[in-house]
Amino acid sequence: MIIWDERHPPEPGPLRYFGGEAPILPWGETPEEAVRRHPLFLGREELASMDASALERFLARARRGALAITRQRLITLLEQDADLLARIPVPIVVVP
Repeated sequence: MIIWDERHPPEPGPLRYFGGEAPILPWGETPEEAVRRHPLFLGREELASMDASALERFLARARRGALAITRQRLITLLEQDADLLARIPVPIVVVP
C-alpha cells in the first residue's frame, strides 16, 4: 500500500527505511533494486529508530523521495500519534 498527501506530489529522492528493516517492497523488489529501476527513488537512506514526533521532525524538511515502513512499525507510530500520516510530506510505502 502507498499513502501520500495529494498536496505534496511525489518527487524523485531517497528511499528511506529504518535500519535493520530493509523491506521487500510490495511489488517484490529490495530497496537496492528499486533505486536502480524506478525514477522516483534516487539513492537510499537508512534511518535510525525514532518515535513518531522525531520522525515527523525529521521528515518535515523532506520534500522528495519516499518512506518504506513495515506495517508493525506504522501501527506503533500511529499508537503514539494517530494524526502522524497527515503531517508527513513524502509518500509512505507500507510493507508487510
